[in-house]
Amino acid sequence: MTAPIPLRRTRRTAEESSASSRASGAFGRDGWVRFVLLLLSRAYLTVMATLAIIALLPVLCGWRPMVILSGSMEPTISVGDLVLLSDLPPGETYGEGLVVAFDAVDADGAPIIKMHRIAESVDGGFITQGDANRDPDSGIRTEDDLHGAGRLLVPFIGLPAYWIGRDPLALVAWILGTLVTMVLAFPTPSRPRRAEHAAVAALTVAAITAGLASPSAQAYAAFSVRTTTSATWSAAALPAIAIGRADPFSLLAATSVTDGVLSFTDVDGSVGATPGTTISNFSILDRYASLERNTSAARNAMADARTLATALEARKATPRTGTLTGRVTPGTYSWTTLSASGSITVDAGGDPSARFVFIANSLTVANGTHVELAGGATSANIFWRIRGNATLNTSSLRGTLLADGAISASTTTVVGRLVSFNSSITAGRYLISRP
Repeated sequence: MTAPIPLRRTRRTAEESSASSRASGAFGRDGWVRFVLLLLSRAYLTVMATLAIIALLPVLCGWRPMVILSGSMEPTISVGDLVLLSDLPPGETYGEGLVVAFDAVDADGAPIIKMHRIAESVDGGFITQGDANRDPDSGIRTEDDLHGAGRLLVPFIGLPAYWIGRDPLALVAWILGTLVTMVLAFPTPSRPRRAEHAAVAALTVAAITAGLASPSAQAYAAFSVRTTTSATWSAAALPAIAIGRADPFSLLAATSVTDGVLSFTDVDGSVGATPGTTISNFSILDRYASLERNTSAARNAMADARTLATALEARKATPRTGTLTGRVTPGTYSWTTLSASGSITVDAGGDPSARFVFIANSLTVANGTHVELAGGATSANIFWRIRGNATLNTSSLRGTLLADGAISASTTTVVGRLVSFNSSITAGRYLISRP
């Protein structure tokens, strides 16, 4: 005769079975979703810890850390990177190609420390220049001005320091994200699983290996060896950004430049067309320097403008999406389709040589858009490289606009110049002053 199963045991068995089912489901304690989140969170913390260790060990040996706050050395060094400095070993001297930190002043005259490359050795010192800057820094640096040479670059690790006082929302988001990651990475202890632990260990080893083998860990040679070969970071590897013989021109197009009738256009530079010769509706009521219909000056200006466009395209660009508005830091940015609206503030962060490059297949500037300068930024260092057409509604724009296609505008105020390589420029009224 079979003994009856106690009700309490049956209920307990059912509860244990239900709990086991919940724990082993996709979103349960032992489910695959939690397992993936565990791997990703531990990988993130491992990479961050590896970068921190790479940055900390040289500091313990006397090297000095420096967080990069501007984009004047892009693409070699980006905003938020940490560069470790040291004095040169005995027997070595400062020379062309070395990346150095030195005392300087910002646009308001306040003392700052810059990190640029030695572009040339001259009597009495050195001329320095940012890799992303068109022109050398003003003045000559001596060894007494230098804080050391860059020896090691650790990417991204200085971003929290950069966000302090500049982007507090990004800082808060990073802190919260890191806290959430730590919670996911170290859950309440449960029964060990060999496969899980083996995968975590393998991923940790891979992350540490990748960190130690990354370019940042090998940056010593790139900073220390003078950049005379293609194997090192050389400022000469990128073509210089210069307006050249296009500087006297405010408007330059391949086919035609058309003004509005009785528009009282005010252009302080020359108006040119080449190889076309059509320049229409400019009268004695308008102000302009000269009309250049396929002249040698127009041809030379077009040639140098094309060289400038090529130099801009050679820069490594950071992909962007959405509308261009708000505050912009130095750098080269690219869109598929670029729309600009509202107030756009280009902030050089105290570096008057900082450059801003916007690259897109097309450009539309909305009504009421205006570009403002901050932190020592200049209109001469703002460039719009458009591979198609550009439409400028009633707005205020700064910088040199280089378009492959047509440029059409209403009443647009520009501190800069407009160039169309393969088409025309048309506006109801031009108000253009060269930077």
